[in-house]
Amino acid sequence: MTQLQVLDVPNDPETRGRLHGEAFGPLAKRNLAAYLARYAKADATTAKVLEEGEAWNAFLAGRWPEYHAECAALANAAGMSQTEIAVLNARYELTYRVIADAAEAASNSAAGCTAFIATPETTKDGTMLAGQNWDWLATIRGGCFLLRAEAAEGRSGFIALTQAGVPGGMLGMNTSGLSLLVNGMTADGDGAGPLKTPHHVRVRRILEATTMTDALRAIFDEDRMCSTNYVLAHADGDAINVEAARDRAAYIYPKDGVLTHANHFEKLANVTSTFEKAHPSTLFRAERLKRLMQTANAGIDSKLMRELLGDCFGAPDSICWLPDERAPLEDRLMTIASIVMDLSAGVLWASEGPSVVNTHVPFAVAA
Repeated sequence: MTQLQVLDVPNDPETRGRLHGEAFGPLAKRNLAAYLARYAKADATTAKVLEEGEAWNAFLAGRWPEYHAECAALANAAGMSQTEIAVLNARYELTYRVIADAAEAASNSAAGCTAFIATPETTKDGTMLAGQNWDWLATIRGGCFLLRAEAAEGRSGFIALTQAGVPGGMLGMNTSGLSLLVNGMTADGDGAGPLKTPHHVRVRRILEATTMTDALRAIFDEDRMCSTNYVLAHADGDAINVEAARDRAAYIYPKDGVLTHANHFEKLANVTSTFEKAHPSTLFRAERLKRLMQTANAGIDSKLMRELLGDCFGAPDSICWLPDERAPLEDRLMTIASIVMDLSAGVLWASEGPSVVNTHVPFAVAA
């Protein structure tokens, strides 16, 4: 059985970046190569991507100097340029700026991911559960790991699934009882306007938050460049789903103790959701997961949720997303990691790849 590696890092940005680069530098280079190949297929040359990366590197240095310092140390240890690391850390936003065709850019920016929340009043052991399958390019599989960071003063420590080369993370939980799930979404107008805080920096801010309010501020204290669905939860039993477009948002709360979400806008009005045009399985994945949760005879617990995230109805574009062998390699999508978090116990369960291939392994939120 293959499992995700864990990197434990202290609270110093430079040391975090250095350890990250030393441990996963070759994988960061591999991830960058996978993205550059994908961009090239959409007629975005490496020169164009790196030119955009230079702009993002300068933006990070000016707007988020601590995050930039971690990226710079990572780049140095990995034998990569700061520009190359900036490309990885601004990938969501950068995609729209280097690919001219809007539909093609949307297809390159996000894929898959089915998320859930189960609150204490509905779980059979009274725990707060949160989790999702993180679905993305098959070429990125093997290029991810769990980053477990020590708490800094006034900030939470956290454990996060991330890609090699990206210190911000994709999703995870922290030592203050908060968790974050993320679903990629796309809408008309994504990518327009000046540079704004990249998605991965927002994720890091949420993971370091000590309160739900501070976590929400990371989403709302500045408009976004592209659409994202954020699911925040707390061990005390509260959760909120934020459907965030570039300059507006809508909110969904658990009903009867259950919340699920995939990759299209369900509530936000006056926005044209486009994800379902490329990946229509978003229209059934979340609803199917909700029904399976609500009709579970034995009740909801961590074990059940680990099993349900392996559901293959509608495969290959299922809750457990499997590679479509009919598609070119660079276009194949799949579940890169499956995550179930027990916020009450402070444990994150993770499988490397689809959970029908590798079983979930438990990791504590703090070393």
